[in-house]
Amino acid sequence: MYYIYEYIDPRTNLPFYIGKGKDTRMYDHVRSVQAKRENPDKAKVIQDIIDAGLFPIMREIESNILVEADAYTREEHYILLHGRQGIDPNGILTNKSLHSQPPTPVWDDAKKKKHSEFNASYWTEERKTAHRVIAKENAIKGGQASKGTVSVVGLDGTTKRIPREHYLAIDKSIPVNKQEFVSAASKEGKRRLTTPP
Repeated sequence: MYYIYEYIDPRTNLPFYIGKGKDTRMYDHVRSVQAKRENPDKAKVIQDIIDAGLFPIMREIESNILVEADAYTREEHYILLHGRQGIDPNGILTNKSLHSQPPTPVWDDAKKKKHSEFNASYWTEERKTAHRVIAKENAIKGGQASKGTVSVVGLDGTTKRIPREHYLAIDKSIPVNKQEFVSAASKEGKRRLTTPP
């Protein structure tokens, strides 16, 4: 089930962000305050509140929404009710998205070029071959080949899939840059893929 939540600045008692979520989504913004790419204005307000020795007030506005489309509609209602800074007249929210859903990234020529260059360096013949083998196994098994496995990157930058139970058994107490395998989706995994050993 989905819910609508708001972040309130304890210095003003006014909301500065409205969101839609489920499970623990409401807390993610504080946990990832350093991830400024998503919404730097929201991250700055959160950081300013923390720097002042306070903590943002997080509150559910509506709960138990069964359909995600309905949750987006309710979230949009509250965003438009308070307005967005720099977008709506007298807006107070740091929300950026129009119609509440995340904005579609803009793929300008520079970003396309950078993405193309990354793909050219990433997709070595060895990786292409390994990917074809996994894809063929997956097709033969009706899409079940990769279930129960995790895509990992070794210390030498090679990728492979290992059983989930093996991945979960990796000693996470040692520094991540010393672990034999890390998730390919992790920050360290991406670093290993783009930085030669």
